[in-house]
Amino acid sequence: MSLCSFFARLFGYVLLIIAVSIKAVEPLPKALITLQSSEIIQGVITEQRTGFVVVETPFGELTVPRKKIKSIHYKREKLSVTASSKPKNQTVKPADELINIWFDPTGHVLSKGELYFSFLSWGYGVTEDFHVTTAWYRYFLGDFNVRGKYQVFDERMEYGKHSLAVGAHLHTGSQPDKYRFETYSQKEHGYYDESTQSFVEKERWVPASEWVQVGSRYRDGYFQDDNSQLWSEWFAAYTLAPTGQNVNYTLGASFTHYPDEKLMPRLYFAVDANVHENFKVMAEVFYDPYYRPIHYNHDEDNAMPVFFDVGFLTDRLLRVDNLWLGIHFQKPVITGFYRF
Repeated sequence: MSLCSFFARLFGYVLLIIAVSIKAVEPLPKALITLQSSEIIQGVITEQRTGFVVVETPFGELTVPRKKIKSIHYKREKLSVTASSKPKNQTVKPADELINIWFDPTGHVLSKGELYFSFLSWGYGVTEDFHVTTAWYRYFLGDFNVRGKYQVFDERMEYGKHSLAVGAHLHTGSQPDKYRFETYSQKEHGYYDESTQSFVEKERWVPASEWVQVGSRYRDGYFQDDNSQLWSEWFAAYTLAPTGQNVNYTLGASFTHYPDEKLMPRLYFAVDANVHENFKVMAEVFYDPYYRPIHYNHDEDNAMPVFFDVGFLTDRLLRVDNLWLGIHFQKPVITGFYRF
């Protein structure tokens, strides 16, 4: 791929991310919150957590526990609660903050005591600033693993709320989901001779190339992925939620360390947007020279290791509160999580 083609591709990715965000950058509507006690609060919801919401009112900022909320109504024009002018609006249940964009961390963490289950992992909020998760599917590979994530800060600024999180994912065994392209000599135990049109029962060495999993060892003419060792991944993620927008921007980096291998970097930029009360769209562009995309040529190297992913989440498929399901372009395609 030429340099011009690369920048054209990258520019196209940026345009797609911007297009995804267009709906989300509209100002947040004013909210009419009815409490269980029948009291009414009017203002703009500036922060949404599993256990509470933060509302900016004319009298200051209020933190309202979700268990005290009976209903929330949004109105993009000025709210009126007079009997002669009842607003036509609908009940909205805000989406939870994402702790990951698929496999990549964000700056958010689970609340203290919060449980998290996804198709591939589960986790628990130990404190307000620290949670642990583990990829349960790797247990079947003999890999007991744990990912700790610490939120360095979670602050509200004049332009919005931003947060930074760092952490590490430690593995007791198996090999990482990283791949490298290898060209090597492969042993053939017999081959078909075109000149004689017959099968020759004789060993020979032939050139070969393919994607092999990081950690695989070359033995007897083949790469074998049976090299289970201790390994780790380290990461940092910064998330910005601009004031008056239904969108989060995340910039992050991770580095995978495996014994006797080069340090494997991954850089990513992601957007998740609440385009509807029950519908969240995500887009991500990432650089990863050790990533094998869902569609790849077995015997060709990546010309440029920059990839794009886009997908959505919704809690309306099974109509279960806090259960979000969706799909995205890259593997494993189907995604979902449940928080409570």
